[in-house]
Amino acid sequence: MKGELPTYVALGGIDGTGKSTIQHMLADRLSKGGLEVMSFAEPYHDFVKELLEGTQDPWADVLLFALDRWLLRPKLEEWLSQGKALISSRSLYCSVAYQGAQGVVWEDILGANQWESLILPDLYVILDADPSLAYSRSSGREKFEDRGFLAKVRDEYWKIYRESKRFPTRMVMIDAAPSIGEVFEGVLAAVGDVMNLEWE
Repeated sequence: MKGELPTYVALGGIDGTGKSTIQHMLADRLSKGGLEVMSFAEPYHDFVKELLEGTQDPWADVLLFALDRWLLRPKLEEWLSQGKALISSRSLYCSVAYQGAQGVVWEDILGANQWESLILPDLYVILDADPSLAYSRSSGREKFEDRGFLAKVRDEYWKIYRESKRFPTRMVMIDAAPSIGEVFEGVLAAVGDVMNLEWE
């Protein structure tokens, strides 16, 4: 693996698009390429996860995720200062998509996160799939796993992608409908292209 090493890559997309699997595969590939990788998911803190499980209020979700990100920020700074590659399942843009689909205005979500002072991903990979397909693949345990709602979230992700120039993060959209192997190859190509990497 040669070229400009990735610093912080985040994966997004509706539930059932394979974020966790792709995250594991990407972390493994980067590790085999000689990088020290920190792979994590939002929410990061257990107490935030527990609080999120107990609420159906969109604003509570916005604020809890914002709290989680700010508590995680010192760790991100430490890992980056150590030269580690970061791979995250979900990021600020996930809140924009999900809570945006619940009716919270983007500017309010971004403001609550004080997003301009957050450590944001260098690359955001959005895994896109039809909600019916994603629903059929999902565990059915997540509170947002409803096909009608997932369709709204997908629309928000497409809006984020179309308006990506307003954010400092580089974004790519990957079709998550094919096999996981094909999707992973697409993600590798996107990471390699955007981050100027040559895979060996």
